[in-house]
Amino acid sequence: MVSQFDVLAAQRFVRPMSRKGMPLMGLLALLVLAPAGALAQAPVAAPASAGVGDPSVALHVTGGSRDRLSRLWALRRERLARNDVEGAAEILARMLVLRRDRGLARLDAPALALIREAEAAAAEGAGDVATDRLVAAERLAPGLPEVHSAHARVETTLKPWAVHRWLQQRFRALSAALSDFQYRMLFLADLVLMGLLVLSLLGVLFALAQLIRYSQHLFHDLGQTFPGVMRLGLLGAGALLFLLPFFFGFGPLVVLFPLAILIWPYQQRSERLLSVLFVLLLGAAPWALRIGDRLTEAGTGVTQAMHALSLNPDDRRALDQVEAQVAADPKDWHARAVLGLALKRRGTLAQALPLLQTAAADAPVGEAAGTVYNNLGNALFANGQAAAAQQAYQRAAELLPTSAAPPFNLHRLLLRRGERVEAQKALAQATALDPHTAARWNEDDDLSLNRHVVDLPLPAGLLTRRALAEVTAPTPVATRAWVVLAGPVPELAAPLGAAMTLLAFVVLVALGPRMRLTWPCARTGAPVTVYMAQGYPDRPLSEQYIDVFLKNVPVDRTIRFALETRAARYTRFKRWATLAAGLVPGLVGLVRGRPLRGALVLGASLALGLLVWAPSGLLLEPVDTGVPGTLRWVCLGGLGLLWILSLIRAFRWPEEAA
Repeated sequence: MVSQFDVLAAQRFVRPMSRKGMPLMGLLALLVLAPAGALAQAPVAAPASAGVGDPSVALHVTGGSRDRLSRLWALRRERLARNDVEGAAEILARMLVLRRDRGLARLDAPALALIREAEAAAAEGAGDVATDRLVAAERLAPGLPEVHSAHARVETTLKPWAVHRWLQQRFRALSAALSDFQYRMLFLADLVLMGLLVLSLLGVLFALAQLIRYSQHLFHDLGQTFPGVMRLGLLGAGALLFLLPFFFGFGPLVVLFPLAILIWPYQQRSERLLSVLFVLLLGAAPWALRIGDRLTEAGTGVTQAMHALSLNPDDRRALDQVEAQVAADPKDWHARAVLGLALKRRGTLAQALPLLQTAAADAPVGEAAGTVYNNLGNALFANGQAAAAQQAYQRAAELLPTSAAPPFNLHRLLLRRGERVEAQKALAQATALDPHTAARWNEDDDLSLNRHVVDLPLPAGLLTRRALAEVTAPTPVATRAWVVLAGPVPELAAPLGAAMTLLAFVVLVALGPRMRLTWPCARTGAPVTVYMAQGYPDRPLSEQYIDVFLKNVPVDRTIRFALETRAARYTRFKRWATLAAGLVPGLVGLVRGRPLRGALVLGASLALGLLVWAPSGLLLEPVDTGVPGTLRWVCLGGLGLLWILSLIRAFRWPEEAA
């Protein structure tokens, strides 16, 4: 049954890679909305029986269950309804104590609810109330990226001219997002997926633009061998062969390899550079799909569940996933260490101890093993097994020589046992390592509570290394995405096709001195023969045009008028084609000989359009504020500016170059 707290609190969602759908252009259909697990109700079990350890030493399990959080939140709403501001603030203080007692790193759900209250207060002009809510949210969920994003939105609402404050909060939000494992993994996955999507679309548009730009060259070269009707038939058959894979799945992207070889002899140097880059991109497409899927899985799957469980042992969804991982892979010491610490914080010591003991034995010697030994010592301490706990702390201190936590925890244990002299030595050792942190830990002198030992989180780099361990290994989703892209063509066809295409480029360059190409006349479109070794010709002109209009060779007036008419018609056609290309930012450069500039403008336009459609990325959906984000408006303005500049560029394109 959904509690009142679940209804009132805001929810965070992620869009994980769907394991059933197919991607749009190999990517977009992979992205299906699915809610991430929220905090789930988790009753606190009693500690293990006193017969296992010494009850005079054992620590009391503190805190409450999820129901207690829900009741406190409902009580706070009642206080606010009666305009009891001080009482509501006192409830939040009790929730902070509960967070510390239960070993919760963050209370995301109430913090998100406070964010919505702050934004509502800011909309009504109550700046003090909004600031107070955001400060409370930051205390309940330190490091939550949405808090700083809300600070930026509230600053914009209250003081639209305070741009520096908005930038400051946006940078803090970005820093917090990159520090959060889930945000970091989804951010990297978004970079891969959005980059691959933008580059793929750019590559397809570049290939189409090159085909349009050099179609007349191909038409004339076919005319050197075949009659007019036959070459039209050959062009139609070739177009049909290129279109068939898009409908029957024979490999629509693989056909770009022969197209690149066909166009290569006519291209100028910058166009050839882009062709090489896009051929390499196409060759690496299977690995890019795998990397995107692996990173998405790390941000939404078992690895993320381990991160979530380390932040909140009451997260039922994360607990179930990590338990399933331990059952599926009993040798996964990392999952056992995370699960054992969560169960210890929940008070189920009988289940936590064997997990932590085996994890400590299997963990790599160093910081990882030292962290697990420290947490094992805390579990043994809580269970009253003082001698075993002391040995675990001593082992942790050996493996973590710069950490103050093991000697401080040993100080707590020795104090609990009445060995004050040895306890003071341990405290002095902890203070020497980190005086400020040790002093903060030592502020509360109630030694009977379980919260007053220091649990250490596993090194953050472990999760990242776990996520990136097999980042290029095959995945079912990446394989199905490739099937959509290339049909039954195996993934190995991409790198082999790219290698063969690059080899063909080298062969064509070597054959350049003996290869004759046909170019259209810059004024009439008539065929002009040019050797490939001569390089890209600058406005080639047919001999007839040169004789009639440049050398003024006497010619019949009818022939001259026909040439003038043809030249005017051809120039007018290129002018209208340039204006039509101006409707797409950057396309003018691609079809009129400015490929690098055109590719940059078109790529920027595609990226801005993608950010307008999904300003928070393809995978992450932040808290819904009900109003478009600032980033979306900025991207929309940039896209409009590029479109206007493209139209101006098309209209101002030189008449002689059109």
